[in-house]
Amino acid sequence: MRTGTLDELLDGLAAAAPSPAGGTAAAVVAAMAASLVAMVGRGSPDWPAGPDAAKRAAGLRERLLALGEADVQAFGAVLAAARAARGGGPGDGRRALAEALLDASAVPLEIAERAADVADLAASAAREGRGPLRLDAEAARLLAEAATRAASLLVSGNLSALPDGPWSERAPGLLEGAGRAQARAAGSGAA
Repeated sequence: MRTGTLDELLDGLAAAAPSPAGGTAAAVVAAMAASLVAMVGRGSPDWPAGPDAAKRAAGLRERLLALGEADVQAFGAVLAAARAARGGGPGDGRRALAEALLDASAVPLEIAERAADVADLAASAAREGRGPLRLDAEAARLLAEAATRAASLLVSGNLSALPDGPWSERAPGLLEGAGRAQARAAGSGAA
């Protein structure tokens, strides 16, 4: 994902194979938003916190790209566990599927949390950045908010597929985390 072209990423998203999918797309959108924030921070010499904002945005971008790649792996594990559960493979297939779904929920949860961080940073850039760049910062905030919402939706969807069992006790915490990230991102636009 990091070394390919944008066309290759888009072709991968459009392919019949289910991976990369929504989590990767949300991570990439949030990483793009972080890149815009970094641009505003670097291009706003009168914003005292601009250099720090640019540095933080660059770190968020790197983490989000890593999470996009992790989402591909996590979803692949869900598909493998689902195949094993249907095929009556060795061990408790329901448990393996549940663990894979929980892991696959944790990745988009972190995507949502990091995207909310980008939305917060973008809101500051939209207020404090150089005038001509403030619209780019606001665009970054909107993109990061959308990525947060998309990743939160994926957390909820993954958990809704969770089979009943003792492992489902982790689900409420994951859902609450997604809700907090979504509320934080939505609140970043309030002036």
